[in-house]
Amino acid sequence: MPPRPQINHVHEEDDDDTHGNNSKSLPVAATVEYGRSPTLIKAVPSSFPTPLPWYYNALSKVSCLVVPGLFYAGPLLWASMGPVLFLCRTNAKHLLQYGGGWMLFNAFLTFVPIRKWPYFRQFFQLWYERYDFHHNLLPTTNNSTRANSTTTTTIDEDNAMTIYSTHPHGIIPIHGYLWCALCDQIMPQRYGVGALTDVAMRLPLLRHVMGWLSSTPATKSNLLRHLNQGTNLWILPGGVAEIFLSQRLTRQDMDHRGRYQHVVQTPRRGLMKMALETGAVLVPCYAFGATDFFHQLATYHQASSSAASSKDDANHNHNNHDGSGNKADPTNFVGKLQCYLSRKMQGGLTFFWGL
Repeated sequence: MPPRPQINHVHEEDDDDTHGNNSKSLPVAATVEYGRSPTLIKAVPSSFPTPLPWYYNALSKVSCLVVPGLFYAGPLLWASMGPVLFLCRTNAKHLLQYGGGWMLFNAFLTFVPIRKWPYFRQFFQLWYERYDFHHNLLPTTNNSTRANSTTTTTIDEDNAMTIYSTHPHGIIPIHGYLWCALCDQIMPQRYGVGALTDVAMRLPLLRHVMGWLSSTPATKSNLLRHLNQGTNLWILPGGVAEIFLSQRLTRQDMDHRGRYQHVVQTPRRGLMKMALETGAVLVPCYAFGATDFFHQLATYHQASSSAASSKDDANHNHNNHDGSGNKADPTNFVGKLQCYLSRKMQGGLTFFWGL
């Protein structure tokens, strides 16, 4: 039997005593020697003027709505086949002309291969200001062709295959798009492929955007093929489990319970085995604020309803091995149904909204 997921609550702000104890027992990883800045660096676009003119700012806002909306657009395109066939049911000519044409159009968007488009990665630099994006990555010497590569840091990640394993997944991984832009901007030699579920790679329009960004199906054989070819990998190992733990906290929630996020810590032996088999460097990453963009129906208002619960839950330092006691687990019928279908399809199926 596979191990049950271990769910931890990660605080974005720790008290001084806790931070001090951790710093004594663990080595500091955010150092220049490892290509990490001890302080956060504000991401600044290099492909667009700063501050952004009004037209680029408008494009940024529109794209922040359109790109997440593609997760709805693909299923809706296929679902629209039903009304089209129903309206044309009494006319064989219209059924063939419109119904068949619409089916061929959807099939074309779903199955025609997509080529990567390197310049498209720069588009998401427009999102830096919108999401107040900060990072702790330092440019490297192998990146000297870019205008903003001014440091002399050289680390093993530039000379070996790397698997960037990032938590949390979030409802929609906005941090994945930001990573594409940042990696292409300051360390393009590390840019590789991003792992995406087979379901998402078959959704019309969404698969085009992800394909242009060099995404690939997250099957073991496919990922091993890319790693054996010397291609770096970016992956969100939390998957469906972390999608249904994501919830956007309100000010009231943070006042009662503090600012925290959920992480599923199931042993990812398959990912570790791939790293051992291919000799890739496994780099764990964490994106703070990755669950703050959207609400989802499965966990909506659960944080507020549990904020006034028992005092013991306030610190959220306990672990839950089966997820049954976790406040963010979907407890309503719709949430449970979505979670069940998502696991069967091996892809996230949830109703979300917000920015």
